[in-house]
Amino acid sequence: MSRIIELRKIATEFGVQLSELGPDIDIEDRINHSYAYGCDEIALGIYEDEELLVISFFHELGHCVGSLPPYEECQYDHYKEARAWRVGLALAADRGITFSSRALEWAREQLTSYFKEDCPEHSPLKFLPEALREAGLR
Repeated sequence: MSRIIELRKIATEFGVQLSELGPDIDIEDRINHSYAYGCDEIALGIYEDEELLVISFFHELGHCVGSLPPYEECQYDHYKEARAWRVGLALAADRGITFSSRALEWAREQLTSYFKEDCPEHSPLKFLPEALREAGLR
C-alpha cells in the first residue's frame, strides 16, 4: 500500500480529510510543511524525504485530535505545538510506526522554531525545555 493511501486511511479513522497543499500556497511554504485546517483537514506539503512526510502528518493529526487546556495567550502556540507533537508521535507509536533519530531531530527543530522572543513579557524561550519534554522530543 502506498504511504499516502496508508496516511489517508489513518486520517479517515479520525474523521480527517487528507489533501495536498495547492499552488495557491507559496512554494517555500509547501516544502517540508504540512498544515491542519481546523480539526477536519490536513494538507500535506512537498517532501523529498518520506519519513519527514510521515512524522509531519502525525504532528498535524496531533493538532486534530489533541485537546489542550487553557494557557496564557503567549504560551498557547508553544504548548499547542508541543501537544500536537506528543499526541502525534503517540498515535504513530500505537500503529507500530517509529522514527529515526534524524527525523526526531527534525521534529525537535520544528518545535523549537516556535520559541522566539516574540513575547518578552512571558519569556517564551523559558518554556522550551518543558515543551520539548511534553512533546517527547527532549
